[in-house]
Amino acid sequence: MIIDMNNVSRLTKVQIRNEARQLLDQWSGIMGQRVNPPIPVEAIVEKCLGLTIEYDDLEEMLGISDVHGAAWVESNKMVINNRLSGEFKEIFGRWD
Repeated sequence: MIIDMNNVSRLTKVQIRNEARQLLDQWSGIMGQRVNPPIPVEAIVEKCLGLTIEYDDLEEMLGISDVHGAAWVESNKMVINNRLSGEFKEIFGRWD
């Protein structure tokens, strides 16, 4: 199922920052120490949010160009577009 993004409520930067802080605090509690960069995003997504992470060609899967990631809530899965490489590595914080 593809969601009409015009009907999705947007979060403010403050709301996003607060949610991120809560996740980092939760992860710090699990690890028993403060989280410092580099932030283990994949581990946090899997342990705190209960999602599995996969890398695939989302543009081909969804038939939509310019897709960076998608979540399938019903199956607890997050997919990151594996085309994010090259010049995008610095922008999105991804490395091989």
